[in-house]
Amino acid sequence: MTKKPEVNDLDARARAVATKLNVASDQLTESLKHAEAALVGMGLGVWARALQRQDEDTGRYESLTFGKADGRWGLFFESGSDFDSFDSIYTPVLEASREDRQQAARLLPKLFEALVAAAEKEVDGVEKSRTIVDQVAAAAAKARR
Repeated sequence: MTKKPEVNDLDARARAVATKLNVASDQLTESLKHAEAALVGMGLGVWARALQRQDEDTGRYESLTFGKADGRWGLFFESGSDFDSFDSIYTPVLEASREDRQQAARLLPKLFEALVAAAEKEVDGVEKSRTIVDQVAAAAAKARR
């Protein structure tokens, strides 16, 4: 016959696991704070997102996003619609539930890759823009003569 766990044993286990869970959750939050500060500290000034899920029929999506919202750069959960760019809602990752912060941790490598790619694309765009401006300035200077 299998012995049923004593309620007192479960109570002690519950207290122990609650402490471990709270410590682990706090450590995850601290790690996310450091990651966010490191990404902001890179000073790239570009947006990027790692898609979490998307409904093809409605255009609704959820993503882990690095961008500027509420006047600050950081990590956000973004939910919005491909059909309405003004519909997006940004929730700071550090204010999200533990489950969502775990999801952010899983998506962070993908977001970092997207952020670097967005910065590389931006460099290309800026360089092309500079070339256009230089060409116009040279043509205008030549026409002045």
